[in-house]
Amino acid sequence: MKRFIFIILIISLIIAGCNKNTPSTPTTGVSYYLIDNCEDANDKNFLNGKWYTNYDSYGDTIMYPRIVDVFYMSQFGSPESPKYCARVTGYLGPQAGVRPNGNPDDGYFAFGGMVMNLAPITNYKPFDASNFTGVRFYLKFGDVITKPGAPLMKQMKFLLRRQRTDDTTGAEFEYTITSAPKAAAGEWELIQIPFTSITQPSWISGPKLRTPTPYNDIEALYFYPNTEVKNQNFDIMVDDVGFYK
Repeated sequence: MKRFIFIILIISLIIAGCNKNTPSTPTTGVSYYLIDNCEDANDKNFLNGKWYTNYDSYGDTIMYPRIVDVFYMSQFGSPESPKYCARVTGYLGPQAGVRPNGNPDDGYFAFGGMVMNLAPITNYKPFDASNFTGVRFYLKFGDVITKPGAPLMKQMKFLLRRQRTDDTTGAEFEYTITSAPKAAAGEWELIQIPFTSITQPSWISGPKLRTPTPYNDIEALYFYPNTEVKNQNFDIMVDDVGFYK
């Protein structure tokens, strides 16, 4: 009997150890809700949403990982989780390009970056972040040059996508990081973006724009180079993505 109890105890400790990176359910009093620390080195976060890249593939833009690739994590993460991070490198071209059917590419402008869904596609339930103050993550810029001759920009545009509704226009909100000194110097810098600083971009227009709060219907987070600057190389790393109180 003692041997049986000992075996059960060992199994329980193993299971607890394996689950140490799993976030708790967001409740009142929680200061930080972790969505992904990338330490499992795959394309899924703790909400079972997927990482992927998204860009105007018919224009001049070049990006790695490519759209057709399974998103892969890169080595050397933040001080909180040092093994792996999410990384996207490439070149943001000046032209969006034309699709094979002759239609202009999505958005009629060059864009691209990495995206993290907050739920699996098979059960696309928006995330309720109304109890939180904003988004936080670690940021670092690298020095990879994808297209020689083009400048390397160390800026980032963060976007979040909310659930679309029939009575409103647009679902994207954005915040542009033009200055992150530590990240630009190749060090991990903790970024905290209050929801109050995130606004709908100028390319969204209409009579019924979304109200900024409450953020109770978030579907995805985007980590893009500053798409307002064309003809640039970029190398962006993020880690320990979550919401903070």
